[in-house]
Amino acid sequence: MDRRVWLGAAALALLAGLVAVLAFTGGDADATALAYGVEWSLEEGPATVQEGELEEDRNRTHTFELSRANVTEVTVRLNWTDDVGEPDEFRMEVRPPNGTPITNTSRNETIETALELRPVPQLDVVEAVNRSMARQQVDQAASEEGQGTWEIQVSLEDAPGRRPVSEAPDLETEPDGSNSYQVTFSHRVFYAELGPASPPDPG
Repeated sequence: MDRRVWLGAAALALLAGLVAVLAFTGGDADATALAYGVEWSLEEGPATVQEGELEEDRNRTHTFELSRANVTEVTVRLNWTDDVGEPDEFRMEVRPPNGTPITNTSRNETIETALELRPVPQLDVVEAVNRSMARQQVDQAASEEGQGTWEIQVSLEDAPGRRPVSEAPDLETEPDGSNSYQVTFSHRVFYAELGPASPPDPG
């Protein structure tokens, strides 16, 4: 091989290696790691509402899709208003994509179930040679917990009508037997912001 061709190929290989090192370190092969403070915040996701109506001893399943990452909490709320007679009794079962169903029953016109899926990460400082690599470290704390289809089963267990005050207490003078309701599905997510770079703590 011609010496000049060999030297040219060697120079190109060396240059390619140098470019790779510079790209990996952000432009300085001998860069010293810097400290970046990490500040975590919470954001309310948009709430989704579905409505329905049930007769006594009937149930209906509502589905909600959750695709966002870093969900820390999901809250499901069931509301209704009694329009006839004594308080109706509703039952709500929350079925996460992965996890144990949670069931609550009430006559108080509200049932609320809150599930903490993933606590906010405790990472408060990362050390890296540049901001891009610091961001990569923070992104490793991401969570996919809660992603998928949530099923919410609503049941009307009891819908008594209006009964006389004294005589014939078991007689419904104004039958009920059904009720409308509202299911609200909401969530919160965490996200991180990097602070300015500073020398790492020598300790």
